[in-house]
Amino acid sequence: MVESLELAKLYFTKLITEFKDFREEFRDYREEFRDFRHEFRNFRDESLSVSREILGEVKGLKQEFRDYREEFRDFRQEFGDFRNGSLNISREILDTSKEVLGEVKGLRKDLQTILDERLTKIEKDIAAIKAKIGLL
Repeated sequence: MVESLELAKLYFTKLITEFKDFREEFRDYREEFRDFRHEFRNFRDESLSVSREILGEVKGLKQEFRDYREEFRDFRQEFGDFRNGSLNISREILDTSKEVLGEVKGLRKDLQTILDERLTKIEKDIAAIKAKIGLL
């Protein structure tokens, strides 16, 4: 059980690391999307005075942005699935930990009972031995 918990701990740690990596990627994308938004605002403002060639280029960039946005939505869905999976793993680890704790408490109680019984028997045996050799 301890090995399973250790493996679960290592796996969970790996998931947390990946989560942090995903979070950093989100930050990069957020800046990139802000840059795109700023670019599009500039293009919109300047589009009245630019040629059709530049206007076509802007439309291309707009489609590229839509593609990025769609990829981001897909990534967000994958991240949600990953989050749900990690929450399920956390719940399973917690349930397993509770079971292990219950088992350990039960074993401790059983061991205490056995030790108390043996101590009582040893004390009786010592008293009998003392009585036989005349020490009482």
